[in-house]
Amino acid sequence: MKKMLEILVAIKGQSAMFFGGAIALYVVVAWWLGQEALPFIIIVQMAVLSLICAGLSYLCFVVDTKHRPAERVIGFLFVMYLLVSTCAVIGAWFPMTAIAWLIYTGVFLVISAIMLGIYAAYFKITGTKYNQMLMLYKARHVMELKADNIILK
Repeated sequence: MKKMLEILVAIKGQSAMFFGGAIALYVVVAWWLGQEALPFIIIVQMAVLSLICAGLSYLCFVVDTKHRPAERVIGFLFVMYLLVSTCAVIGAWFPMTAIAWLIYTGVFLVISAIMLGIYAAYFKITGTKYNQMLMLYKARHVMELKADNIILK
C-alpha cells in the first residue's frame, strides 16, 4: 500500500507539471493566433493527456532500469509525440496542414530539448549536492571511528 501511494504521489506531481506546461503553451499559442478563450474540452483533453504522460514518464524513468538513459529518453519522446499528435488530430487543436504540422513538430522538439536541459541541470546540481553531503557524512563517520579506536586502545 505504501509503495502504491508513493507511485500515485509521483504520478500526481508529474501530471501537474505536464498539465501546467501544456496550459501555458496553449495560452501562448492561442494568444499568438488571436484566440481569446480556452475551450473546456481542451482543458479536459490536456488533463487526461497529462495523466497518461505522467504514467508513461514513471514507466520510462523510474520502472525501466535495464535500458540506457538515452534509449529511455528517445523512446519516451517518440511515444509522447505519437500520443500528443493523436490527441491533436482527434481534438482538432490546429489546422491539419503541412506547415502547421512542421510548426507543431518544431515546437515539440524545441520544448523537449529545453525540458531535457532543465532536467539534466537539475540532476547534475542535486547529484553534486548529495555527493557532497555523502562525502561529509563519510568524513565525519571516519573521524568518529578513529576517535573510538583511540579511546578503546
